[in-house]
Amino acid sequence: MKYFEVPKCFHEVFGEQQTRLEVFLTVLFACIATIVTFFLSGLSLNHWQVIAAFLIVFDVYAGCIANFSQGTNQFYAQRYKSRLIFIAIHFHNVIIALLLDMYVQESLLIWGYTIVSACIVNFLKSNRLQTFIAANLFCFGILVLLSLSIPNWLILISLFFMFKVIVSFAVDHHKQK
Repeated sequence: MKYFEVPKCFHEVFGEQQTRLEVFLTVLFACIATIVTFFLSGLSLNHWQVIAAFLIVFDVYAGCIANFSQGTNQFYAQRYKSRLIFIAIHFHNVIIALLLDMYVQESLLIWGYTIVSACIVNFLKSNRLQTFIAANLFCFGILVLLSLSIPNWLILISLFFMFKVIVSFAVDHHKQK
């Protein structure tokens, strides 16, 4: 696969080098998933808050895929502090809830569980059980999520948010030997 140099302003998303296929598939999935989720929500784009919320939803979906790429993974594997900061700033689901003015308490619970889980997984960076623990915490998160009284479209966003941060981002998928 041929890599290209990613512009510096996109390093946090795609790393320093990336393939065109990985960028294309990331954006394609994020677009389709965002459109599907928007239609499932039954909301209309007549308020700036809904538009802003779904731009953040797009970012959640894109991150689920981009974080598995070698370019993005390597970028953060080499920058432990940046990985911690990136985990810490993931307020996506809470911001979405605030923008839509719904399910804020449930989103705070999901956010808290996700961030604590991601920190545990990140701490296990050199441990062979890192991926297993991430999968375990994600599966427990699904149980927590399904116990909440929230609509299916918000469950979908929340599942991908948890997956993005706990499994896709906090795990070092391309460990250097």
